[in-house]
Amino acid sequence: MIKETILSTVTTVKGKKKAAIPPAKKMAAPLRIPITEIFTPCCVGHATAPYDEVDNSPLVVHDFIVDSSGLSGGGESVNPLMQVSLNRSRQIVYVISPEACKTRFKVAKPAGVKKGFFGISFGRRSVRWAAGGDGFYDILPAIVEFEGLEGTAPVITYQRFFISNGTNNSYGIYVTGKFTKNFSFTRIKIKCNYPPRNVQPVIEFYRLESYATPITLTTNDNVCFALFGYTSPNGQDLGPIISIV
Repeated sequence: MIKETILSTVTTVKGKKKAAIPPAKKMAAPLRIPITEIFTPCCVGHATAPYDEVDNSPLVVHDFIVDSSGLSGGGESVNPLMQVSLNRSRQIVYVISPEACKTRFKVAKPAGVKKGFFGISFGRRSVRWAAGGDGFYDILPAIVEFEGLEGTAPVITYQRFFISNGTNNSYGIYVTGKFTKNFSFTRIKIKCNYPPRNVQPVIEFYRLESYATPITLTTNDNVCFALFGYTSPNGQDLGPIISIV
């Protein structure tokens, strides 16, 4: 909170003192606090699924550092309900960092794997839709940063932030990338900036919404996730590709 004090000047009119009209108050710009979700995984989830359309490989392997479903057996969970005001902010931030007793994510391809990939999908939908439903989405950049990077930076192939046009019904991100060399990092930070909004709902509870579904998790629920993976050249699970150290 900013408190302003206006000091009135004093002028003399026909021998009498009279307070002058105070100058107009200068309104302080409203604070735009980022809407932030922070994930601190302590272990990595692991899941596989048969798949024959990616590099003609019979098996895909996913390691989860965030998994809202819990089906992978690891990864950070996601708060199923969150109250926010999109009108009162202009930025959404997602942060993924190790739990307090660990410091770094280490990505190392198993022997025989030439390249790996990653995918991130976080989203939320209003528990009470405003009239008109989602309509269509404004599509904006999602700024992805691998902080404390050691090694070759992964190549980001898609990074978008979606927010429903004309309503605050839903929003979310979808990010994909690939890499051919091992690397490590201290945390992932994703920043999504959007123009000022003054639409309904003003303040709302939001449940989970996903813009993609990992093929290794069999569920009808929306799954918000951050994963690293690879396709196995011989159809065997060659072990994890990411660890928390």
